[in-house]
Amino acid sequence: MNSLSRQFSEHIKSSDYLASKAIIFIDSRVSRCDYLVQQATPEARVFVLGLLADGVNAITHTLNSSACQAVTLVCLGAPGCLYLG
Repeated sequence: MNSLSRQFSEHIKSSDYLASKAIIFIDSRVSRCDYLVQQATPEARVFVLGLLADGVNAITHTLNSSACQAVTLVCLGAPGCLYLG
């Protein structure tokens, strides 16, 4: 298990991340998670939610301190259910 899977990690693709208009949350259980982080647009702020993270809490905390206009969730799930962190 890599460090991304153990806890909530932040990957910032943009040097001006505080003004990011887009935020991407990726659950660490998603196949090729590291690849998705690398392929994110430079303007996006990317967060990886690890297995030990409270995904909803991490997302709430992040969104409360940002002025983003777009949020993308990349995670596993089932009908009516998302697995985040």
